[in-house]
Amino acid sequence: MVSVLSVIKHLGLVRDISIATTCYVAQDKSANFREMTDILGYQAFAADPDLEIKEKGLAMYENGDVKEGVGAGGAMFAAA
Repeated sequence: MVSVLSVIKHLGLVRDISIATTCYVAQDKSANFREMTDILGYQAFAADPDLEIKEKGLAMYENGDVKEGVGAGGAMFAAA
């Protein structure tokens, strides 16, 4: 998603654009989500699904071991 923002900026397209993801991606140090959106100059949002998952496999989302698919954070942000 941040790569697409980079292309948009590089092409010089001027639009009212922001980006949304989940807190899992936003807090992932290896993703550099906040840093990259700040560098590009776009507003970023992070939705917290607060899953409170008890199932071990699905709890990996909250632990940061598994990432959701593209659009999960945006869909949650739009629904809110």
